[in-house]
Amino acid sequence: MPLLSQFSAPGNLTELGDPLAWSQHVASEIAKFAADLTHFFDPLDAEGSPRHHPVPWPAFPGELRQPGASDEARWQAAEDRDNQDEYCEWAVQRSGDEIVSVTFTTETPDYFEHILDTNPDQFVALYQDLVGRRPDPKELRLPDGRFDAANAFNRSDDGTIAHLSETSNTLGAAVRLAAQATVLRVRDGKPVTEKKALVRCGDLGGQLRNSDPQIAEAVNGLVAARSAVSLANPPGLYLDEFLSAGLQTPDGADAGEFWQPVTRGDSSHVMRAVFAVPPERDYPVSDIVSGGQPIRFGAQLADRVRVRLTAISLTSDAEPSVQPCVDEAG
Repeated sequence: MPLLSQFSAPGNLTELGDPLAWSQHVASEIAKFAADLTHFFDPLDAEGSPRHHPVPWPAFPGELRQPGASDEARWQAAEDRDNQDEYCEWAVQRSGDEIVSVTFTTETPDYFEHILDTNPDQFVALYQDLVGRRPDPKELRLPDGRFDAANAFNRSDDGTIAHLSETSNTLGAAVRLAAQATVLRVRDGKPVTEKKALVRCGDLGGQLRNSDPQIAEAVNGLVAARSAVSLANPPGLYLDEFLSAGLQTPDGADAGEFWQPVTRGDSSHVMRAVFAVPPERDYPVSDIVSGGQPIRFGAQLADRVRVRLTAISLTSDAEPSVQPCVDEAG
């Protein structure tokens, strides 16, 4: 029997009226790569007992961690949603100069576009729940008819957020990266295995990002060890952990208890979490100290968040595809 009969919704959500339609969407994304890449398989068309391989990385944008940049400068730059490119974005709710809460999400726009296309009324209700406003679906389309993930409702300045919006943060991009990373690469006849070099060599995304090199290295290493690879069900990006050690609160409370996951997704597949101080403690997030400095940016908490994609593998007897670096090809 195949590993799966259909793909589950992200986070194993049960809100879809027709879950099969979403499964078919994901299947089409995976099948177009599985058809051409010998070591990227379709779980709907494969048998065996897969091994699971979680691949975690920091949520803070790797490209902003440049030598010489001050913490203040990188935190401020990271508050721009266009710079939040690690499959995790956040929004900061403020009251004056005080931070009330920071909401993190890994939900991809692919899923929301699917709902908008198949059930606009459900989409409007979902936005009402997540951002507190009911948009006209017509306001969410680009001139060519595609879904505008960076629409004003999702990118408001009131501290609410519905889903990812940076152009690299899509499920389709993650599938493509994992699939193309199954090709082993050589430069000047020698295997390329170092993660940043691998990303450059295979044109697998941004070499300075945290996510792309981690995913590429993990997948490529599995293939080199004679495994075929795919994505675990439910396919998606998930919040892996929050590192609270070192956070200092005014009353000595454990700040880890202020991290509230599973507002979207199940306990093993968290896609949305809020960091907020319980009202009875009567102080804002910005009174908490991190690394000796009061929290003034959501990015200071993003430094403590880890994101995860999980690959699955099956032993393969087939010879892996080996190709030269893209700049040497042809």
